Amino acid sequence: MGADSLFSKNVKIRWQELRNEIIQTDGLFGAIDSLADYLYEAGERNFKRWPESCEDHTYEEEIQTLKDWISGRIEWMDNELYIVVPIQHVSGNEKIEDSFSLLPNSSDPFNPLNKIRFGLSKASPVKIEIYTISGKKVNTLLDSRKDAGYHVVEFGAANLPSGIFFCKIQTDFYSHVKKIKLLK
Repeated sequence: MGADSLFSKNVKIRWQELRNEIIQTDGLFGAIDSLADYLYEAGERNFKRWPESCEDHTYEEEIQTLKDWISGRIEWMDNELYIVVPIQHVSGNEKIEDSFSLLPNSSDPFNPLNKIRFGLSKASPVKIEIYTISGKKVNTLLDSRKDAGYHVVEFGAANLPSGIFFCKIQTDFYSHVKKIKLLK
């Protein structure tokens, strides 16, 4: 997918559309819960008819396993496509949507300079820190308030060895850890 940039861009755009509409986690889980309630009696009959296939778990645990699997797959797709879905907060009767977009690295792996690009829907304090694979903080790239819009922060790693690092990004309404690879 990475070789054809137009195709990659279209996949990312389509996934973002789906995540904002059809593949919202709350909506999916609501549908699963509704169907699970509807199928509850059939599930119980299934568990009674073939007890050896489900001795160590219940129908409810099967539903939770399904939800966990779906959450994991959605999170994997979001991370692979560098997609961030708006976080919804409910305050009284109004719904406020805060969004943050994390764009792909300027190159992956990078050597020795990487540009971390992100977008904010509204002004917020932003903190970006770099950690080694063992969890040691090696750099704080940014710790300041940023206005709404797109921003770029450069990560110069000339003094670091090749390897995998983690970039932790925090705002008032978003937190994410992203894996980045340095290759010298």
